[in-house]
Amino acid sequence: MAYSFLYRENRAYRIAEHIYLGAGVGYGTILSAKYVYDNAWTPLVKGNTVWAIPLFASILLYFYFSKKHFWIYRIPTAAIIGVGTGIVVAADFRTRFTEQIRATLVPLFVSNDPYRSFNNIVIVLGVVGSLLFFYFSREHRGLVKGIVTFGKYIIMITFGAAFGQTFMARISLIIGRIQSLYLWPAWILLPLSVIAMGAAIGWDKLRQKKPEPTTKK
Repeated sequence: MAYSFLYRENRAYRIAEHIYLGAGVGYGTILSAKYVYDNAWTPLVKGNTVWAIPLFASILLYFYFSKKHFWIYRIPTAAIIGVGTGIVVAADFRTRFTEQIRATLVPLFVSNDPYRSFNNIVIVLGVVGSLLFFYFSREHRGLVKGIVTFGKYIIMITFGAAFGQTFMARISLIIGRIQSLYLWPAWILLPLSVIAMGAAIGWDKLRQKKPEPTTKK
């Protein structure tokens, strides 16, 4: 039913969209409530009173719906954003910055290992060329232009590989969903979906107004 959007937006697609969103929101709500119950409420009941602090702060989030006391909502929100940003920045700074620099600092030539030497040269030239590609203060000439061109090709190959990997991941998801339809009772949804799509498309065709014939004066 969701793929009927390839035809155009119709009732079958909207039904599938609403079911997906409703099921997702409901499932996420139950998981969140269970997480709070298991990790905060249960320890609090057992005597670990420190969990009263995050529970009280989470209640303050509901002041979002109060126009008069909306400022209270900003206190836990600021704490969540500040702590979350600090954790993410600290983790990403190491994995996306320092570790990347460390992986680039490799010897260009390795004795008795020509393959590794070639690999290290490609890594170093690719990183330098990719960085110089975004350097616009001076015109790229001579050797610098060659390195920049090599870096541009590296960037194009990287984007192409990333797109191909994403596309193949989505294809594997589609294959998994199609394979799940062969199992009982999931396969019964296939003819029902086809009937629903046919009815929605037919209803859409009937609602389309026929163009009125033009009369010549």
